[in-house]
Amino acid sequence: MSSLYGSEALGGVINIITKPVSDTWQGVTNGSLGTPTDRDGGDHYRLAAHGSGPLTHNIGLSFSVEKVYEDDTRDEDQPQYSELEGKEILAGEATLSFALDERQTLELTVLGSEEERWRDTYGRRGDYRGDYDIDRYQTALSYRGRFGSGPLEGSIYRSWEDADYRTTAGFTSSNTLIEDVAEVHGSTALGENHLLSLGGEYRQEALKNRLLRTGETDATHWALFAQDEISLGEALAITAGLRWDHHEYFGSEISPRIYAVYKATDKITVKGGYGHGFKAPSLKRVSPDYVFRGPHTFHGNPNLQPEVNDSFELGVSYAYADLEAALTLFRNDIDDLISYECITNCDQRFG
Repeated sequence: MSSLYGSEALGGVINIITKPVSDTWQGVTNGSLGTPTDRDGGDHYRLAAHGSGPLTHNIGLSFSVEKVYEDDTRDEDQPQYSELEGKEILAGEATLSFALDERQTLELTVLGSEEERWRDTYGRRGDYRGDYDIDRYQTALSYRGRFGSGPLEGSIYRSWEDADYRTTAGFTSSNTLIEDVAEVHGSTALGENHLLSLGGEYRQEALKNRLLRTGETDATHWALFAQDEISLGEALAITAGLRWDHHEYFGSEISPRIYAVYKATDKITVKGGYGHGFKAPSLKRVSPDYVFRGPHTFHGNPNLQPEVNDSFELGVSYAYADLEAALTLFRNDIDDLISYECITNCDQRFG
């Protein structure tokens, strides 16, 4: 229940996750392949390789590449159509790591993937084949340092995605999503019983689509957060935090969090907490002019409101020798859940 994540807490947080650079050159490759025996189609394989090592005494390189292929699966009742789409993905990542000194590191990361998805289907206008081409790229510059009693981390990165859809029936649709993010957070000890964390985030999202009135729309999001990890003796620890988010379209939201861990005995631990969060709709979902045509046609809805989530958790665990047992109860109250709703031609399989 960290206060570091707020508006994206329900939908996942974008993280730059790369394997660390090793002190000596290392490499690994792996792969798999398979053919389903209980259905038509679905043949698949995966090939991957990773390597890392030093270039100089303070510069290291890490890289990965992966190829994935999975054929579409035929429908059992109508084998001329696809029940599950096929896909082919080529992805890669490279990171240069610069050790500024013993306490500070800079990393430059480039990630990318080219993905194709396809399916044979039918809709209101008869049979057709649909193909998606999705290209995703990200460049990032990250900093990690440690001063005194706590770390300091920051990063700036740009992510963009180009998605094109086309069918043999003549439908075409394309979108470009661009996201620029800058974030920083650090921690420091306040005495023996407090670990204070502070940070902030700036995020700008842009959507390009020829069906938009101006051809492009964007939104800006700011966030600040504070969190205190409090130690009250050897038996009780409390984490309390507060996050403030401000979205250009939806205004401000304050998200409190509190979580406690109590060691009742040497064998029994009790945990519990409460957290509040929200998730603003993406530009695609909230733009009234947005239309994306595919096997289904999606329209934006300007009446959407941010998802609001209140979560409660209570748990107890028991550990003795090699025996461990735990029971956790949790409840999520979600208001204005964002989902898809069919509005026309709902009796069609696709359309």
